[in-house]
Amino acid sequence: YWLAIERELVPFSALLADLGEAVPQRQVLVALESLRHRMLIERGPDRLTFTLQPIILEFLTDQLVDALYQEIMNGQPNLLHRHAFVQATAKEYVRHSQEQLIARPLLERMVGACGDADALERQLLMLLASWREQALIQQGYGPGNVINLLRLRRGHLRDLDLSRVAIQQAYLQGLDVQDTNLV
Repeated sequence: YWLAIERELVPFSALLADLGEAVPQRQVLVALESLRHRMLIERGPDRLTFTLQPIILEFLTDQLVDALYQEIMNGQPNLLHRHAFVQATAKEYVRHSQEQLIARPLLERMVGACGDADALERQLLMLLASWREQALIQQGYGPGNVINLLRLRRGHLRDLDLSRVAIQQAYLQGLDVQDTNLV
């Protein structure tokens, strides 16, 4: 999923950072080599960068949207917690791609399931509130992902209570955060 989120050639070091310390470097190398032998990924010109084949990228993106949808609707945010599907630190064109190909389709699907945008927002706000009960270190990317979804749905973050949540990879640049509680 990280290769699908990254959307372009990813340096091995960045992939390791995405995966975190729980996955040993050797295991990542073995997995990448296995994927390369099955022609699912490509190496970049410097051989230490990787990307998915275009058709695999499209397939995994659809799978990621489906998995995130299921998790949010079932109240079991595992991938949502472990993967930043819109990355504030990504290049602008990559972040825009993440928003258009992952976040917006996820929002559209969720609006359909919730009945309307207001019901979807209530569900996202309840999910955000549930993280306040956890230590910041345990929240992972979950709150940042929900904040990105709320930002894309609303176009602003006014009047949100973002206190006691880990805001990792939430894109806030140029947003109106008036009356937003960030403490």
